[in-house]
Amino acid sequence: MNENQWTESIRDFLLSAKLANNIKIDTLRKLPYAQEIIEYDLDFKPNKESCMEFETDLLIYEQKAIICNIAKKRIKIFTAT
Repeated sequence: MNENQWTESIRDFLLSAKLANNIKIDTLRKLPYAQEIIEYDLDFKPNKESCMEFETDLLIYEQKAIICNIAKKRIKIFTAT
């Protein structure tokens, strides 16, 4: 069993646990961990930004509402290589 198969098996196990409807589980999801503002406009609002991401092996998050696009991460698991 390789790493992706293991991660998917854990995801499937957790999904079978019948968690609350707002608890979501995903694999291989990219999350931002650093954001840099490269330049501002004359009102000092960000004009150009750069975002660095890392890929999780397993992400468990809470969807704040079904109709909105807000998520609150609860657990993130990634392995260093």
